[in-house]
Amino acid sequence: MKRILVTGGGGFIGRHLIKKLSKNPKNKILVVDDLSGVQEDRDNVTACNVIFLKQNFLLFDTKLKFDEIYHLAGSVSSVGYIITALLDRAIAFALRDKAKLMLISTSEFYEENPIFDQPEVLAKGVPSNITVGLDRLEYGISKLSGEISLTNRLRTEKNLKFNIICPFNIIGTGQNPDLGFGISRFIRQALNNEPITVYSDGMDQRTFIDVEDICEAMILIMKAKHNGIIFNVGNPRNKITSGELVRKIVKIINSKSKITFVSLQGLYREDFAEVWDKIPNIDRLKSLIGFEPHWELDEILQKCIDEIKERDKIFNT
Repeated sequence: MKRILVTGGGGFIGRHLIKKLSKNPKNKILVVDDLSGVQEDRDNVTACNVIFLKQNFLLFDTKLKFDEIYHLAGSVSSVGYIITALLDRAIAFALRDKAKLMLISTSEFYEENPIFDQPEVLAKGVPSNITVGLDRLEYGISKLSGEISLTNRLRTEKNLKFNIICPFNIIGTGQNPDLGFGISRFIRQALNNEPITVYSDGMDQRTFIDVEDICEAMILIMKAKHNGIIFNVGNPRNKITSGELVRKIVKIINSKSKITFVSLQGLYREDFAEVWDKIPNIDRLKSLIGFEPHWELDEILQKCIDEIKERDKIFNT
């Protein structure tokens, strides 16, 4: 029997992770989330081995002991100090119970002009102009400070058991277009034949991994004996430029939407800095965990299109 704590389990990744974890009847899962980061006030949890507690994790306390902690709580934009405070709380439970902790970090702080693909050993840092794109910067640096705290101090001084995953562009069903996620927004606009605005020149490259793959990788990493390691998790096979991506969505839907490209420099100012290409190197994930992502981009897009089409049908009738 494993006792598992999932913080932020009411969000996009959390709901998929809990669904996978709950399939094992030997898992007893406690989910803590105040649902402040989701639009729909629902937990989507019906399994008998899952308890959902609607509460701010900073205020959460319990005498229950845990074997594993998946720390997903935190905003996907700014307010970095809250992200760090939430991590401190998760670390406190992990140290108390000698539980293994998993932290989701970010690829936002990799170098601005990276090599072709980005291994975990690539330098991470702060751009020279720290006044531009502040929300993204604050988010990335707060995640980086969490990594530094875990890897440099707590592993050696406190014998904390943990691993870190660095995801690259997670997409999939359940990613609500009303919350500003790019692909979901593109799909809804294409379904409605509305104009689509892409905030780049269309030549920047990204890779996209299905949330099901991310969750499977997280569970396998948690089961493995490796400790104190950062894993890139992404799908390099699904590499595509932003322009090609939007045109693909429009083609699949057979939409009449017109596409406009707006540079972030034009939107903000000329010295705005953004990572041009985000291509993960996942050799460490493949060699140490034996995992490769399964879902191809066209399959993921079709799933998302079908879901958003059905969602809008329900809400518009």
